[in-house]
Amino acid sequence: MNADMNGKMDMRRPEGCDVARRLDARGLCCPMPSVKTSLALESMAGGEVIEVLTDDLISKRDLPRWAEATGNELLGLVEEDSTVRIYIRKGGGL
Repeated sequence: MNADMNGKMDMRRPEGCDVARRLDARGLCCPMPSVKTSLALESMAGGEVIEVLTDDLISKRDLPRWAEATGNELLGLVEEDSTVRIYIRKGGGL
């Protein structure tokens, strides 16, 4: 995942990605988007995909790192104006 000269991430929504759950975490400051994502993933089956919407700049950086560190898979990150959409596939460990 690389940033361009404007700091925009170059990842896109994965093709053929079936989103099982959407979490709107806009307006929440870090660490709440990660906390709410963790709680949402608890009720999901391994392999399912969650789409997290955030407008918090710290969460834009930290949520993908958190996902990987907790055994989940970061599938994509899309920036649209002030909203960042983060796609995470639940690993088998949560």
